[in-house]
Parts: sequence; structure tokens; C-alpha cells
Amino acid sequence: PAFFIALTDDPEAYAIENAIIIQLIAGVSGAVCGGLLADVWENRGLTSSGPNPAAMLQVPAIGLLVAGSSMYGLLYTKDYTTAFLCYCVFEPAQKTFFAPMFVAVQGASKPSLRDVILGVFMFLIWDSGAAMGSVIGEGALTYQDKLAFIVPCNLAGGLILWMISGWYADQRVHSDVPEPTLSGAGGEPGEGERLIVDGN
Repeated sequence: PAFFIALTDDPEAYAIENAIIIQLIAGVSGAVCGGLLADVWENRGLTSSGPNPAAMLQVPAIGLLVAGSSMYGLLYTKDYTTAFLCYCVFEPAQKTFFAPMFVAVQGASKPSLRDVILGVFMFLIWDSGAAMGSVIGEGALTYQDKLAFIVPCNLAGGLILWMISGWYADQRVHSDVPEPTLSGAGGEPGEGERLIVDGN
């Protein structure tokens, strides 16, 4: 907020724009659209090439790349309107990361460890970012320089996610189907085997 207030003579107007346009509309739409896009791209496909099993990582990768680029434009413009428009791009693009990324982390984890691994992941992305921001904020830097770390972090994160998206497609655990059992009488497959054979 302090960065935008420094660019405008009407802080109250910025507060309204931030609360309604950016946080409510752009932020919520970005979070919902990120999950929707990942689901559609993974299960149905967006082009004639068909479903994309790597979509759960590629959607947040694209979101981070767009967010990082728009954050750079936001920070290093002197015009309030341009900065505000860049922020309207940054906020929904950044929010596309969360829903598919949480699904991807759980999908690549063993069912018995999913909650723990997701908790560790949430700690790393939120608390490490907050700690980095706090450390940088202690220095005698401009608002632009204090926020500039977001740009390389987003760009690097997007590139890494895109590069490992093919690996994720091979590692994802799609369901909690039990292991096959030999409980069936007379050599008949057990319930676990029926589920796997039938694909249901």
C-alpha cells in the first residue's frame, strides 16, 4: 500500500480500488480460474492435442512468470495508472498458483503423508517469503527495491515448475485405491484387485 500511496495524491481512492478491484475481483477470480484452468487442461485439454497430465504444474508456472513480469512493470513505472494496471495483472496471475499447486503437491505424495507434506510446503512458501520480506524491509531501501525480490523469485519458480512438470505427470498418485489383495475365494481377485482392473 505504501508504494501506491506514494504515487497518488488520493490515498483514500487507492484504498477503495485495492479493496474492491484488486483484492476482491482480481484476487478471487485468479484463484478460481487457476483451479478451473488446471482441471480443464488436465482432463479435457485446451487444444486438439488432448488432456495434459502436467497441467497442475504448468498452470502455476505460467501464473508465476506472468506475475513476475507484471511486478517488474509495477515497480519501475512512475505512473500510477500503469502501476495499478500491472497490479491488476499481478494479483490474479499470482493467485493461479495456489489451487493447482496444492493439488499437485498432494497428488505426488503418498496418501499417508499428504497432509504433512502439504503443511511443510505451505510453511515454506508463506513463512520463508514473509521472512525474506522482513529482512529486506529492515534496510534503507526504496519501496521498489524492497519488493523487487518478488520478481526473480517468481520467474525462477515458474521456470523450475515448468521444467519438472513432465516428471510430475509420471509421479502423480491419482487415487487412494488399495493395494491388491488375495482375499477372494478360489483364486478370485479381492476387492482391491477388482477396483484396479475395472479402473473405478
